[in-house]
Amino acid sequence: MFEQKSRIKELLLTTDGKCALTVLLPKSFLEHYDELKDKDLRIKLCQWKNKRSINANNYSWELTDKLSEKLVVSGLKLSKEECHAEMIFRYGQVMLDENGERVVYSTKQGIKMSDFFPYAKEIGESELNGEMFTHYLIYRGSKTYDSQEFSIFLSGIIAECKDLGIETATPEEINRMVSLIEQSKNV
Repeated sequence: MFEQKSRIKELLLTTDGKCALTVLLPKSFLEHYDELKDKDLRIKLCQWKNKRSINANNYSWELTDKLSEKLVVSGLKLSKEECHAEMIFRYGQVMLDENGERVVYSTKQGIKMSDFFPYAKEIGESELNGEMFTHYLIYRGSKTYDSQEFSIFLSGIIAECKDLGIETATPEEINRMVSLIEQSKNV
């Protein structure tokens, strides 16, 4: 398998109605060329998004765990996963459909939407033909975030921790993690 950031250089329409696509690849592709030439390939073209730093991801879960422990001491019982979901709702990214509209699902009352979508936030209810419905706004899981989205998410968790007196990394360490996220944008 070969995955690489690249750019489309040219698109030509052939006489038999097909498209010929020229893609710019780094010279390192040459080592994969022989194993791939003259074979059927699975091609998926999508906009490049930089992956977030593993270090920052681990740190977000560490802080979420500390938050859930602090809340238990304060009388609120939230599991680490429930606390993570709350951080998603506060600082995460809403799921958008192909038209850029926010994804909202409505279900008959009594259905536990989190069984279908782990990050479904109740936003209201209504009645239709005598039946009650609950409406949910759907959020994306943090594993789908690019580096910029994850930086916003992590900054929110850090602010929550500071508000509750939870020790966080030093500003220098936080800046280092954020710079790793930023550096990954340039890869």
